[in-house]
Amino acid sequence: MSKTLTWKHLSMNQVYDFYTISTGEEALRYLASIVEIGDDPQRGAILLDFYYYNLRFAKDQHFSPEQASAFFSIMKTTHDKAMASPFINLDKDYTFFKDVLLHHSVHRPPYSQKVFSLAEVKAITEYAVNTYFRHYLMYKYAFTKKLRLELSFDNDLVNEEPDKKQSEEEIAGSAGLEAEGTLHTESTPEEKQQGAQHPAIDNSGVDVQQSEQPQVEVVGSGGNLEIPPVKEPAATPQHTDAKETVVKETEQSEVKGTTPEVSGQGRPTPQEIAARELSAFVTATLSTKIDELRKTLLTRLQTQEDQINSKLRKLEEKEEERERSVKSKDAKGKKK
Repeated sequence: MSKTLTWKHLSMNQVYDFYTISTGEEALRYLASIVEIGDDPQRGAILLDFYYYNLRFAKDQHFSPEQASAFFSIMKTTHDKAMASPFINLDKDYTFFKDVLLHHSVHRPPYSQKVFSLAEVKAITEYAVNTYFRHYLMYKYAFTKKLRLELSFDNDLVNEEPDKKQSEEEIAGSAGLEAEGTLHTESTPEEKQQGAQHPAIDNSGVDVQQSEQPQVEVVGSGGNLEIPPVKEPAATPQHTDAKETVVKETEQSEVKGTTPEVSGQGRPTPQEIAARELSAFVTATLSTKIDELRKTLLTRLQTQEDQINSKLRKLEEKEEERERSVKSKDAKGKKK
């Protein structure tokens, strides 16, 4: 069996039904019912337009149902092959189209089968060049995936900010505890003298030395008598000078900014500083890179479009030269 595409996508009855339809709207509805166009409505509309004009060309050229089915399958297979890759491969896709068309223009079973004549092959090639391959980039844009560039940055300063903040708070808390300890331990000379004269007093206000005195036993006629210890009035030490020193030191610490609450109100946190630095770095580096990338993409697209147009022009010139040579040969034959 030859590798032909005849009757692969359209049957004989379907081609005859399309030939009998007179209006374009009815033909589009009929094609939508017999051909798969996918779920995307925009791409489906483009495909229907592509299929409609291919069969319309076959009808205008008075192709037989076999030729119309083969031509329809050749154009559909070329489109599917070209849209399988997001990259622009115009030379390869056009070569594939010529190879498939050649398999249907030469009678060489089982490798190929002649469906089209030489004149019909020229007409099909000219139609494909002027319609499909001229709008090759537009089909690529509509049916292929977009290539996007995603950038991500990892900043170590942002990850270390919670540890730094916690260590600063611990250092500030330990410094505050040491300052309170020094305030409680320091005392004035008057307090030292009073402490030498009076014994130490615990929180309950009871004399420690008196509470530790042993009971005195008196021997008498009545037996043992317990004499309770005599309590002396507790002397309240004067802490006015200590309070004044504490107030002065706290005021000095507030002025110097040693407390963490006052110092953190008017200054940015390390996290905010790191975020600002990161945003500045991103805007400074990425803006220029994105502009350069955009310019390079535009230049490449422009060069590719120019190359495609030049190749199409060369193909048109070759076809015109062939037609002129054929006409000149015919004219010479008639003269003879």
